[in-house]
Amino acid sequence: MESIEHHLEPCTICNDVYTPMHTEIRPGVHIYICEDCVEAARYNFIWLCLHCGRAYFHLKNITINDETPVIQAIDMCEKCDANGTERYMKLEITNIEC
Repeated sequence: MESIEHHLEPCTICNDVYTPMHTEIRPGVHIYICEDCVEAARYNFIWLCLHCGRAYFHLKNITINDETPVIQAIDMCEKCDANGTERYMKLEITNIEC
């Protein structure tokens, strides 16, 4: 992660804390992450919708001993495109060869 001490932005995940810590997830698109959210990512999988900005948390399974922070950016969540999963699954099913 990059850090610029003189530039603060609200945390993209919680929007509660201003932080200088950020990373570029694709050219020109930065997400800002506070220390609390980095710590939360050690125990939760975090998906961040790049379309609406919602963050989704899912507790890591107890059998997973890896405490590496994982924050996954997704293009669009199910609330933004409710039929997206259905369209994706239809695409997958039609492309399966027996």
